[in-house]
Amino acid sequence: NTRKKDEDGYEIDYFPFYRWRVGPFVETNKELDFFIDANSRGFFVVQFPNSLGFTRDGRFRLDPNRRLITLSGRYPVLGEEGEIVLPEGEDVLVSRSGLIFVDGQPVTRLKVAVFKSFKDMQTMDSLNGNFFILTEDIETVDGPEHYAVIQGALEENNVMKAITGDILMAKNAYDANAKTAHLINRALSTAAGISAP
Repeated sequence: NTRKKDEDGYEIDYFPFYRWRVGPFVETNKELDFFIDANSRGFFVVQFPNSLGFTRDGRFRLDPNRRLITLSGRYPVLGEEGEIVLPEGEDVLVSRSGLIFVDGQPVTRLKVAVFKSFKDMQTMDSLNGNFFILTEDIETVDGPEHYAVIQGALEENNVMKAITGDILMAKNAYDANAKTAHLINRALSTAAGISAP
């Protein structure tokens, strides 16, 4: 949280709030695109210069040293043993548990963090809406039974989906309030007509 001053000069605590809805699922059929199915609580783990980062953006590429990196920011993607360097090969296949195979040979498993609760996830700081860092320790659940990695697919941005849903909800609430006001107005009109001599 941060402290900000309101229009009267009083300091108030400001708490950012994230909606962790899953964005639309899109098939890309690219072997280095990945989607995490973990009930909106799963993240790929990347290496920042001084800390770990977390992202649901599964658009990965290989750098000139065949190190797996994020498309955005070019951060190294982490596996269970650290940075992932893929050997030369024709086919890269990734299992639902995140195990990476090159030409049928296992290389490593993608490091996936699945956080236990959405409430705890609110303490994460967003760097740019795409990458997050921890501001305090958050409890995770371990094991591939808590997630599925899907190769050749991505999670699209969920901001438009959230905005559209919120606008629709606001419109429905407005329509309901307008109908209620109209009914009350008609009832008052009728009551006034009946009471008039």
